[in-house]
Amino acid sequence: MEAEARRQARIEELLNLADADLAAGRLTSPPGENALERYESALKADPDNARAAKGKQQIFTRFLEQGTALIEEKKFDEAERALMRADAVEPDSSAVRLARVRLEDAKREAERIARLEQEKKEEEARKAREAEQRRLAELERKRQEEAEAKRQEELARQRAEEERRRAEEERRKAEEARLAELERQRQEELARKRAEEEKQNKYNQFIAVAEQAINAKDRDLAVANFNQALALYPGDQAAYSGLQRAQRLKPRFCYEVLGKWVWSGFGGGEMTLNEDGTMQIPIFSGSWTCADPAARKISMSGAGQTMTGVLSEDGSCLKIDHAFGSGCYKRPAGYQPALPPRTTTAAAPAPQPAAAQPASRQSAPMGGSTVKFAIFPFETDRPCTYPVGEEIRNAVIESIKRNSNSALEFSYYDQNAQLGRIPRPEDLWSGGFSRKEPVKTSVLSAASRLGVNGVMMAWYECLGSSGHGERDWSDYIAEGYLFDVDRQ
Repeated sequence: MEAEARRQARIEELLNLADADLAAGRLTSPPGENALERYESALKADPDNARAAKGKQQIFTRFLEQGTALIEEKKFDEAERALMRADAVEPDSSAVRLARVRLEDAKREAERIARLEQEKKEEEARKAREAEQRRLAELERKRQEEAEAKRQEELARQRAEEERRRAEEERRKAEEARLAELERQRQEELARKRAEEEKQNKYNQFIAVAEQAINAKDRDLAVANFNQALALYPGDQAAYSGLQRAQRLKPRFCYEVLGKWVWSGFGGGEMTLNEDGTMQIPIFSGSWTCADPAARKISMSGAGQTMTGVLSEDGSCLKIDHAFGSGCYKRPAGYQPALPPRTTTAAAPAPQPAAAQPASRQSAPMGGSTVKFAIFPFETDRPCTYPVGEEIRNAVIESIKRNSNSALEFSYYDQNAQLGRIPRPEDLWSGGFSRKEPVKTSVLSAASRLGVNGVMMAWYECLGSSGHGERDWSDYIAEGYLFDVDRQ
């Protein structure tokens, strides 16, 4: 019993291994570890074992089906090998014999079809050769025709080429003439630009020297240089405006004597000469005039007396002659001259007036014309009342009437309705009044829309309403809140 049980266990083990080999496709290899050998080993141990017989039949069926499928695919060599494996599993099988008959029939049919294909290819090749011969003959005929046509074309081309060369030579000469003219024009334009650049540089130099002369109260030098600028650009607005300012200057000497003086004789005593022609001395007040600038002489009157003063060349002594004798007034200790040093740059010789003024330059207004100014506040919540507007107007007139020979016209604007919001100082300025340009740009843009020549920007609508205390409107003008559009 025990031996029988071991035999059955061995058979069961072989069958399980064979089933696994069958499932994995290990039908006849590797040797000793394939399904066929293990099923046959089980059948040797138990010839009537149905499971082993069924497994061996499945192997046979697979090889037979493989051979049949390969015949259909016309893979005859592979089909023969598959049928040989099936015959090895089940020798002398009728199914294998029938499959071999089908294999031979399929081979013969394939050979027949191959022969037909070969005959077809040979026929097609023959026809292709004949067609090629006909094509070549046609090409030769066309070649000969084309050769004759080309010969005729070459004759015509040679005639046309000769004509083309003649025309090309004429075009070349015309192009050379055109390029020569363009080069001439380019050189003329370069010369014109260089001349204009030199002219502009001279103009800028004259304006710079003239402005320095104005700052130094040097009337003659300023007038000469502004005239030189106008000679370069007749009617130039900046030069014309500067010339007017220069012509309103007094001789420099008349500014050198301004300010405080201290009597060098007994008892000391101060004297102050003001720009408006007034004079203060501790014991009386009076007036003074620039009597003879060439002789550096002034005339003073007051308290029933008329006195003459002569300023020394070095400016250290103002010598006074009066009924009580003469003496010298000197500057107080630590006194700093109010005027900048006098420039030594002289005006260059006057060039010939330009034939035309650059289009970008603005012409100066004719003397006696009306200059329009707009006056408006910064803020929008407290509109400026008419009486305050009158005060602004009067202050502006007083500030600029000395520098203009034109009539003045003023208008008052509610910026909400007519200008749009002008930025307030609080919006754009920082650190006091050190950054006026953003506000200035905004205001001038609005003034341009209104068509006015200048703008007065009020600090607030009503004097004292800003919390900064009351100030005279002329103070604001002096600090630069009057922007003359014509001079921008």
